[in-house]
Amino acid sequence: MRRGPPCLKLNYSRQQKRFASSRAASGVPKFLGFSILSTAAGVAGVTAYATYDASFREKVEKNVPYSEMFFKKVLNKHEISSLVDLPGIHAVPSIPKKAIEDQKKSSTKLLEEKTVKPTDQDKTPVIIANAVEPPAKRAHNPYIGSDQAETKNEGLKKMLVAKIAKAENGVREATGAKLKTIRAIEHHIQTLREAIEAPESSGDWDRVTEAHVEAQKMKLIDSRTEKEARLLVAELSAEANLGAQGETTMFNPLVSLSKETVKQLNSQLEKACAMAREVESEKIFMRDYEKLVKEGRNRFALEIRAVLPDFDWEEGAKMKKAQLNALLTHAHLRVDQLSRQLLEQKLREDETIRKAVEKKREKFEAQVATDTAVTQQQVKLDNAKLDEELKKRLAEAEQTYKERLEQVVKTQKQLYDIEHARDVEKAVNAERDTYKAQITRALAQLEGVEVALKSHVAMDVENRRSKQVWLAVQNLVNTIEYGNRASCCMEGRRAPLEPQMKMLMKCGSHDGFLKTIDELMNKITKTKGEYARGDLNTRFDKVYRIGRRVAWVDENGGGLMAHLFSWLRSAVSFSLNEAYSREDKIVPSSQSNFSLLNRAKAYWQAGDVFNAIRVLQLTTGATKRVSKDFIDDARRHEEAKFMARLLLAHSALMSVRSTY
Repeated sequence: MRRGPPCLKLNYSRQQKRFASSRAASGVPKFLGFSILSTAAGVAGVTAYATYDASFREKVEKNVPYSEMFFKKVLNKHEISSLVDLPGIHAVPSIPKKAIEDQKKSSTKLLEEKTVKPTDQDKTPVIIANAVEPPAKRAHNPYIGSDQAETKNEGLKKMLVAKIAKAENGVREATGAKLKTIRAIEHHIQTLREAIEAPESSGDWDRVTEAHVEAQKMKLIDSRTEKEARLLVAELSAEANLGAQGETTMFNPLVSLSKETVKQLNSQLEKACAMAREVESEKIFMRDYEKLVKEGRNRFALEIRAVLPDFDWEEGAKMKKAQLNALLTHAHLRVDQLSRQLLEQKLREDETIRKAVEKKREKFEAQVATDTAVTQQQVKLDNAKLDEELKKRLAEAEQTYKERLEQVVKTQKQLYDIEHARDVEKAVNAERDTYKAQITRALAQLEGVEVALKSHVAMDVENRRSKQVWLAVQNLVNTIEYGNRASCCMEGRRAPLEPQMKMLMKCGSHDGFLKTIDELMNKITKTKGEYARGDLNTRFDKVYRIGRRVAWVDENGGGLMAHLFSWLRSAVSFSLNEAYSREDKIVPSSQSNFSLLNRAKAYWQAGDVFNAIRVLQLTTGATKRVSKDFIDDARRHEEAKFMARLLLAHSALMSVRSTY
């Protein structure tokens, strides 16, 4: 018969010796079994540590897939479910009770030897702010009294500034000592965890002892600095309270500032103490960590031995393929079972949460309904009380108003009688002054009529002259717009404006505005005349047509091929009927001659001659040379038309001024 396992503990040193002395053919299954056992021990250790360290559990759940479901399933039940439904588990051989007790004793002894026993100094001393002895009270308050206000405020200011500085330095030192203590405790926990997780023979327990001594040293320093800091804060609070009791110092801004500083410093100390207590609680959880790790390893070892009860684990026999498949099947079944249990647990938790939320919502709705009813009833009572109070006050105010109104009416009647007599006298004097002013105004108007009658002849002459000027200007406008209509050619329709300007100057020889317009008019316009509007339209169409054909000829002119290429390109190019606006911004570098000609044509057809000329000036190359003369003629035509409009407005103004 094969002997059963002598104990529940896995001896890793013996396993390594067996692997070293085994044959090469039996090394693979043994290595596989050892790997499975090591993995199971690691999982058990992680699960045990996650039971006490919430932050460690959150990190594992974030980084390891499906770990959250596993922790919820395992940690909520606080025990590992048995595999009663799996095949082969019922055939687990019985283990002698004596061997189990011997193993427990040896494990307990080893744990007592390697684990540092906690002392009274392991616990972080918690110093409560209210428990700090307050500073000794003064015999009297030096700030009470209204005399020497400036001296008291100055002394209070110096005291508070000095105590604030001391308290801040003390709290800063205490916070730094707390942080050092926290680092020392965390280092102790880390070294203890490493020593527990390491094999039995390689654990560095001297390093654990050194870390423990360093943590105790830091806690003593931390306790002393915290007590000193709280005493300094208490002194600052006492000084601020004394200042708040004084008649002349209670409104000192440093008093409220000091009280707020005391609150902030106490809050800072409490936060540091809370951090230290949290780290200390993690240290307490590490005391059972080694025990949980060993229990997890032993349980997994029992499961593996239950799957293959006939396999000789101690002698290192060669594992067969069927046995290896049995191990893999057991692992898959175990994973499936845990997955089902996790899923069922999650469903139960979801249902419990849903019921709790529903119950909480119903309770909240009932509470809200009750509060609403009470509030509405209270509002009704308050409104009724308010209405009664308002009615009472309105009645009192009405009675007071009546009495006051009677007194005011009597007084006003007396004042009215006095003021009425005075107003009658003022009204008589005002009427006399008004009558005198009307007589004076009538005399002035009469004098004006006499002057107007005397200048009647001069006004008639000026009116006739203004009409003559208006007729001459109308003739000038028609000449500029239509030219010499009797001629049949374009050049023949250009009528010089010099004779008409002479006639205009003759009609208004003494008018300085007419002289200025005559001097500003272009000489070419006077001597040769300007093209009519219809002729300019014809020329624009010709310039547009020729400009399109040479639109792609550059500044250098090019040769015959360049002109032929430009003509062919213009022949196959089509212009779309785009809508152009005067507010459009034109970037010359991004516009071609073809697009500029289309825009100029749109402006010209819309009657916007100025913008059409401005767009033509932006063209380049041969198109610019073709449109140069047309631009000059069109600009002179518009200038002449603008001056004619000025003369027309001036003649109308002259006619208005000469009308009487």
